[in-house]
Amino acid sequence: MDFKTAKDYIESLAHFQSVLGLDNIQRLLEKLGNPEKNVRVIHVAGTNGKGSTIAFIENILRNCGLNVGKYTSPVVFEYLEKIKINGENISQEDFSFLVEKIKYAMEKLMEEDIYPTIFETETAMAFLYFSVKKCDVAIIETGMGGDSDATNVIETPLLSVITSVSMDHMTYLGSTIEEIATHKAGIIKGNCPVVISNMDNMAQVIFISRAKSLNSDYRVARALKKNKKNNRYSYVSSNNNCYNDIELAMQGSYQRKNAALAIEAIEILVEKYPNIINNDGTRESKDLWKDDTSKYNKSNLENYICDGLQKAILPGRFEKISNEPDIYIDGAHNVDAVVELSSTIDTYFKGNTVTFIIGVLSDKDYEAEIEIIGSKAKNIVTITPNNTRGLDGEILRKKLLKVNCNVVYADTMEKAINIALSYRNDVVLAFGSLSYLRELRDTLRG
Repeated sequence: MDFKTAKDYIESLAHFQSVLGLDNIQRLLEKLGNPEKNVRVIHVAGTNGKGSTIAFIENILRNCGLNVGKYTSPVVFEYLEKIKINGENISQEDFSFLVEKIKYAMEKLMEEDIYPTIFETETAMAFLYFSVKKCDVAIIETGMGGDSDATNVIETPLLSVITSVSMDHMTYLGSTIEEIATHKAGIIKGNCPVVISNMDNMAQVIFISRAKSLNSDYRVARALKKNKKNNRYSYVSSNNNCYNDIELAMQGSYQRKNAALAIEAIEILVEKYPNIINNDGTRESKDLWKDDTSKYNKSNLENYICDGLQKAILPGRFEKISNEPDIYIDGAHNVDAVVELSSTIDTYFKGNTVTFIIGVLSDKDYEAEIEIIGSKAKNIVTITPNNTRGLDGEILRKKLLKVNCNVVYADTMEKAINIALSYRNDVVLAFGSLSYLRELRDTLRG
């Protein structure tokens, strides 16, 4: 099977409707030999910050010499980017090979009137890939929820990680923070440690309560503190380990929380699973973060962590893609993310004139987002994202006029960019939905 045929087959599954529960993906994985049972998993759920937190954890573990798989969604820039090992996308050849195996299993299931969705199928593919490639650790991101998310077939993860939780996907997860958090708390398993982002809502209470009820050790990660003398950060972990010279390549005020989550995650892995870096016995733990006395070498571990945090990047998260003028793109697409982006604008663009390019999805609380951030730009250009849920940019323009009188609508991405550049402001910032960032970047590059 060639790549085009394989890709077409996977995309043909998009019309299959979700069925509540994990039965379908469990049956698919059974047909594939249950590859998920051969994969050691760090499972990550939350509303915002999952991708960045995963990038931080991934880079630290790679620093320690591990082969690290990563499964994330949705795709932003490249079709194959959702499945990676050591930062490299799955190859077209491996993708095609795996689809051929999955297609055979799917045909058997369809004979039984079982029709896994595209997300369930891609999740099974990720587990199969990481199993075949013998990854030391795989970091798995949930889709929307947690308890009934296809990724939650993992019975005993090494670690569960919960990033910030806010109001999003209410149609599927519930209309309150408590309901949403309850869904996402489903990834916390008995006697498996969990790291939780510090939150100022009831979500944190729900996560801690579930961890306690399941006898699962938990840590709450705060945020890095910014050093007054430079642009670096410090952090004191739950184990009272001090990190005093942290540098982040990923900009954005919200990254301080995500980096803290990664630090706590690594520390708990070192504590709970000291032999995880043995690579099936091919090398000794002491070669990495232990010394000859089998005690943790805190100096080495701090170096691995700080270097990993500094190396981590994630396209589309407050990413600078051009100079003169400075052009940034950011995936902020819900109220809490826009609050964080607003804070980031205050920090990084102080004293600058800013032009926004905004495109949003119709099922988001975009009116609340407008109130938060609409007045922070001198000029705004609206677009309609190329997505079935995309809000008409002209409707968005009219809504934005309530808080900003300098708003125009562009019916193509090329026009949007040209209009934004014509204002000659210091900074152009595009955000609102991940779904159009690739088109913007590609159009800008010509």
